[in-house]
Amino acid sequence: MLKRTIGYLRKTRTLLTILLIVFFLKGVAFSAVLPMLQGFDEPNHFSNIQHFLFSRLDPDEFGRETSRQKTDLRKDTQNINFDQVRNTFFNTPNFTEGIKGAGEDEMIENTQDRNYTAFPEKYSFSAFARIMSTVNWLLGSHDLLFRFFFLRIISVLFGVIIVYLAFLLAKSAGFSENASLLFAAILAFQPMLTNVTSIINYDVMLVLAFTLFIYAGINLIRFGFSRKFLFLSILAVVLGIFTKGTGIILFGLFVIVFLYAFQKKYKLSKIKILVMAFSFLAICSVLTYFFSPFSLQKLNLFESKSDFKSFSHSISSYYSETVDSFEKYSLTFWGNFGWINAPISIRLLHVIWVLELISLIGLLIFLIRRNNPDFLPSKITVIFLMLVFLTLECGVRFADWRLFDYRGHIILGTSGRYFIPALASQLMLMAIGWGTFVKKESSFKIILKAGLALMVLLHCYSVLSIMIPSYYL
Repeated sequence: MLKRTIGYLRKTRTLLTILLIVFFLKGVAFSAVLPMLQGFDEPNHFSNIQHFLFSRLDPDEFGRETSRQKTDLRKDTQNINFDQVRNTFFNTPNFTEGIKGAGEDEMIENTQDRNYTAFPEKYSFSAFARIMSTVNWLLGSHDLLFRFFFLRIISVLFGVIIVYLAFLLAKSAGFSENASLLFAAILAFQPMLTNVTSIINYDVMLVLAFTLFIYAGINLIRFGFSRKFLFLSILAVVLGIFTKGTGIILFGLFVIVFLYAFQKKYKLSKIKILVMAFSFLAICSVLTYFFSPFSLQKLNLFESKSDFKSFSHSISSYYSETVDSFEKYSLTFWGNFGWINAPISIRLLHVIWVLELISLIGLLIFLIRRNNPDFLPSKITVIFLMLVFLTLECGVRFADWRLFDYRGHIILGTSGRYFIPALASQLMLMAIGWGTFVKKESSFKIILKAGLALMVLLHCYSVLSIMIPSYYL
């Protein structure tokens, strides 16, 4: 009986189910540990969701920017000492002797019957805002605290989908089922992914869009044109574009993947491919001109104005401003939690850099070498993963430079969480780089198990040694 139970638990699907359950419970615990509204930009996103509670009361108010929800939320933040905790080191909220927190009764009394009549136009087509606002509306009879943490749990559910897609894309890339499971587990315990998927922020939808696109893109590249994966890739692009301006990157990648898969199936000439590409871009440009979501409108907000005398002056100034910030923003990718600026140890970050450098060397060997191990993906798959990773890197930095060029100083920065959408691509490239140094799949699985153990330790360290002492001790 015991052997049969152990054998059943070793089945990949069972272990995958356990992993998804563990990720969900871990995310719920993380959302409970992180104080209310202390997630990245969480007050803004929750405020907009509150704005749509009861639009049926006055349909004429649709699209108007009102300040009532911000005024009410400001009162709530005063009750929970938000400003005293935000952006401070080891400054915890006020505690009480009972179960309820300081100001909780006042929040429940003041927020139970709030009705908001308008939905900001810029979020009218955002899947994240619509889903969260609908849930918030369905829970309108409950107090604010219940609704707030329930919405965080919805974000965790999005995270569960991301982890499942990570398993599917690893398997589609050429990993075995066991290796794919280990890869999904490594991604599931990345601390900042847990952070992003445990708060109210539309970044979780962007991560979902990118992960879905990587999964669909890998299948289109490896197996050729497919209606199923074409639909999934289009869905990912739409989700990305209507979530955040960064999603436009997916459109550019989609054009490349579509043309490659189409040519692979129909063997078109280069001239026909170029004509198709030009026609496709022209049609999309026309559609964008007449129907452009807010996320794309922001890209044209600053036109061609510059605060600098020349392009070279702008570039050199931007480099001078950002050259010393790599360590800071790398911390925000691997572990820096909430608005209090609670990062992991710099020494630990340097260890991660060494591991990344070794994987980069392995990737270069993989690309140069003619014959690579069968348990690793093909070169075209690796090139696609690199393209996704590098396109996001360049896109975010270009947007940051464009704002800098317009204003004359850093506005957004390149916070590590802006690169989390390509996390699946980055971690897979690291795994492939390390796998290049071994010849047997059994050895590769040992590397993945070691990576999983290190990632679990990093997650436990982040919660037990960084977050809890920063907020509660």
